[in-house]
Amino acid sequence: MKINWKSVPLLQFVLPFILGVAFYKSTLFFSNFLFFSSFLSLLVMLFSISKKSYRFRWVYGLTLVLLIFQLSIVLSHLSFSENRSDYFLNFANENSVYLVDIIDYPQEKENSIQVLAQVKSVDEIKTSGRLLIYYKKENSNPIFRGDVLLLKKLPLEFDSPKNPNQFNFKAFLKRKNIGHYLFLNESDYVIVNHKESSFFLKKVRNLRTKLLLRLKNTPLTEDEYGFASAILLGDRSELSYQMKSTFSATGSMHFLAVSGLHVGIIYLFLAFLFPFSQDKRLAFLSLLLILILLWTYALLCGMSISVVRAVLMLSFVSVAKYLDKNSNIINTILLSAFILMLVYPYNLFDVGFQLSYVAVIGIVLLYPKLFALMEPRFVFTRWIWKVVCLSLSAQIATIGLSIYYFHQFPNYFLLSNILLFPLVPIVLFSGILFFVFGWLPFVNDILFYVLQLSIRSFNRVVVEIETLPFSLSEFLYFEKVELLLIYIMVFLLVLFLYFRRFLVVNIALIFLIVFQVSTNSSNNSQIVFYSIKGHSAILFYEENKSVLIGDTVLLKDNKKMNFNLDGNLSKLSVKNLTTLSLSDRFENNIFWKDECHFQFLNKKGLIVNDSYEIFKSDSIIPIDYCIISKNIDIAMLSKSYGIALVILDAALPTYISKNLEKKCRELELNYHNLKKSSLVNHL
Repeated sequence: MKINWKSVPLLQFVLPFILGVAFYKSTLFFSNFLFFSSFLSLLVMLFSISKKSYRFRWVYGLTLVLLIFQLSIVLSHLSFSENRSDYFLNFANENSVYLVDIIDYPQEKENSIQVLAQVKSVDEIKTSGRLLIYYKKENSNPIFRGDVLLLKKLPLEFDSPKNPNQFNFKAFLKRKNIGHYLFLNESDYVIVNHKESSFFLKKVRNLRTKLLLRLKNTPLTEDEYGFASAILLGDRSELSYQMKSTFSATGSMHFLAVSGLHVGIIYLFLAFLFPFSQDKRLAFLSLLLILILLWTYALLCGMSISVVRAVLMLSFVSVAKYLDKNSNIINTILLSAFILMLVYPYNLFDVGFQLSYVAVIGIVLLYPKLFALMEPRFVFTRWIWKVVCLSLSAQIATIGLSIYYFHQFPNYFLLSNILLFPLVPIVLFSGILFFVFGWLPFVNDILFYVLQLSIRSFNRVVVEIETLPFSLSEFLYFEKVELLLIYIMVFLLVLFLYFRRFLVVNIALIFLIVFQVSTNSSNNSQIVFYSIKGHSAILFYEENKSVLIGDTVLLKDNKKMNFNLDGNLSKLSVKNLTTLSLSDRFENNIFWKDECHFQFLNKKGLIVNDSYEIFKSDSIIPIDYCIISKNIDIAMLSKSYGIALVILDAALPTYISKNLEKKCRELELNYHNLKKSSLVNHL
């Protein structure tokens, strides 16, 4: 059975565009540009041939595909400010004066406030480019969206990851066209002006602020307010890290991101309020109202990719209904993706973009076939089966990306979706009605009661599921090759469901065997000394018996632990991890530790922390590692120990670290400074 590609014409636009963006990411542009200029001549020639002979009609399609491929390369290059001649750093020096516009709302971080700025000029020379600005929370001269700042401080480049398999924050921001940052004191800048947005945008943003404030002034707890602002208005800034982790662990994170489910419910409600009439003028009015309200909602929710994708798709569906045309859902999905990539090609590498589109394509392709496998007789069981099929479709489609990016899998995702799906429309409608009719005293109380009760029920279900045994599989890891194998198998599953060819099953089994072989490679025993600013962390890795030592402050900070260590622990597939503080005592058959000394397999070490005091020894004790976490006289220390390698901890203040480096060079001791990078020692 042949696939009718003519029913999905946009595929020939989207696929070459995606390949072009990926091709640009992995190569130099100028070689591509030379290739483009010479290749264009060939395309013109081939196009001419195709016009003269019917036999060469395929050349027209090939010409179009290759042109789109090259167009995506050019757009990818132009979309990066750093590639432009007027990029602000091309004119910057230590004495430069910068004029910047604040283009986004302030975001509260752990120890500072973050704002996004557009650099308008450097020393009165017009420039382009964006940077992040941080300032202290206690600043008496706060910065807001629309402010114009005059500042004199050289922007800094973000650090590359210092630990193995650590999340690359620098690359993440670069994909968002942000390459530099500044930390400003009050004396570093002056607010010289304030720019207002357009009238409509200003009204929408003011409305969003008022609605968030309205929620804030209710008796909702912090977690309840964070949930309400996320699910109703797309503002996740008030969600605690613990709450995000809980939702992620139960496979419920998609409920917090305003996406197709939320927008779809609102669209159905709007379609009910403004049905398409036979009268073309009334039908056009309905279309206009639906589109205006959908895009206003998208603006209220911050125009995240998941919202824009859903609103774009439903806008196309609405237009097709108005024109009385049957739209192909795959074409609608591809068109919305194509538009978003045209606006900014590197949206393709946004995790939200990938998960959003892969999930919706998975639902469109898999849900009908899975649902057809069984036909429940009763309405309730039929509804449960629908939710199960929807959840399975989305999970099968996104499992590869989820593990690749987040290194975990929620084992009870089906249970979460079955219990939480019915609560979503209740939260949405009670929240919207609370916003609209909240000025009516008695009605306000009823609506708020329903909203609060539904939010508490939602949060309670999530927390209870997380506490179930084996709710989360952690420290999972996919290489890019394994990710590719996963999606080949998903593609083969789709083929089998549609065409029922058992040859497809045989091919899938071959890929499954290859996948198993690739994931079962074992890791050697190793010691990892992590580089975490202001903290100490050491991993002693042995299959099924790993030990992690760290300072107590770090061990209690789940966010910092996950950011710095999760990628490496997942890569190593760590199981049965024992966590110890620097002063803990511990012993098993491969590892021994007292307050300051340790032995792992045949490697011995000393940890110079607050518990350690220098002592005189009759003989020199040979050790492999000396981890220094406080200021100490290394010369005196070397009289008691024969040190193979001195490791200067990242917890040390910078000036002490530099002094100890100098002392190690004088004593001709091998050393490694963890402030600069981590250290991995394979045993």
